Amino acid sequence: MKRVTSRRQLAISTVLVMLSLSASGCLQGSNYHRPPVETPADWTRMASGPLAAGATDTMPEADWWQAFHNQELTQFVERALAQNHDVRRAVSRVLEGRASVTTAGAGLYPQLNVQGSYSNIVVSKNTLAGLGLATGQQPGPQVFAKPGSSFDLWNGAADLRWELDVWGRIRRGMEAASADAQAIEQDARAIALTLIGDVGQSYFRIRELDEQIEIAQRALTLRRDSLDIITKRASVGLASDLDVKRTEVLVAESAGQIPDLTRLRAVELHRLEVLTGSAPGSVVLAPTSLRKVIVQPEIPVGLPSKLLERRPDILQAEASLVAANARIGQARAYFFPILPGSVRRGPISSPHCPSRGRAAYKAPSSQTGSRETARISVSVHRSHSPFSWAGPTSRDWRRPNPAINKCWKVTNRRSCSPSAK
Repeated sequence: MKRVTSRRQLAISTVLVMLSLSASGCLQGSNYHRPPVETPADWTRMASGPLAAGATDTMPEADWWQAFHNQELTQFVERALAQNHDVRRAVSRVLEGRASVTTAGAGLYPQLNVQGSYSNIVVSKNTLAGLGLATGQQPGPQVFAKPGSSFDLWNGAADLRWELDVWGRIRRGMEAASADAQAIEQDARAIALTLIGDVGQSYFRIRELDEQIEIAQRALTLRRDSLDIITKRASVGLASDLDVKRTEVLVAESAGQIPDLTRLRAVELHRLEVLTGSAPGSVVLAPTSLRKVIVQPEIPVGLPSKLLERRPDILQAEASLVAANARIGQARAYFFPILPGSVRRGPISSPHCPSRGRAAYKAPSSQTGSRETARISVSVHRSHSPFSWAGPTSRDWRRPNPAINKCWKVTNRRSCSPSAK
């Protein structure tokens, strides 16, 4: 009983030590910090002027089309988001990226493997193989059974493993996976925003063409009235035939604009059907003016940098940079040994077993092995490559590269040599 209690205390103390080491471990790599941006002095004075009092950031980031207060536009946007296959694939990639975060962080938690087996053993009467003696192997529980008898053998084992993330390899991997998931989400957001923008542009274009058709019809009516007046004046000698011909040309021009505008409206309506995944001819929009169906939203006044921070492509690039920074620490952690800890217990139940149960305990050990230093160094160098563009200054692109110049000279020398000619 005392032995079992001491083993439990040793296991509990080992778990506490593993928790303390994982929490206070030496996390490799540096955390990501945004580079400082210098604000020009002119913009500082502008921001401190009268515009600063009205600076707001009330424009919604997601359902921005709701600011137009148009039910038709909202229905088209919702239908397009529900029917578009690119959006569906993007959502699937987002779910996959979030699952990768869980997979990357699975190493932070203990892994419990449970195994069990059952067998019914019948001891032969005519051979000693059943006793485990003729084969020279280690005798099992059947060595204590009588020849010709049978018994049940239950075997079970539980293996608890937990890697000590002292150097932060798993945590940096989880950080990189989380940043990758954010980049995938921003990519999906960019796809959705592009689709919504196309739907809104197509809808606004249709309403704009409706207004142009209405204006063209009013202009045609007015010019026809003018033609009647000028024709009557010409009949009594108050206008010339040239004035009549000019008015007839204007009437023909106004009449010719209406079919072109109607054709453009039909093309734009078909484009809206394609964007919303609707069948051809299923979308019917009654002609109306753009000003009657659209309420112009108030544009908030704010910093241009705040607007850039809402762009999905910029946020995606920053998330990729965060992931690359985390992978640097993850690659550096491979230079250090892996410290796993495990606890194993395997009872055996048999009526002929001298001990009804047995337990084995293994304390944390160090697994260094062949760390392949060269391969790890290359991996660290490759992890630094996404940051290579930020290293040189803006004037470094003008500086000649010695390696490129040497290669250029060798190429010119070969092309000018007699053998090359």
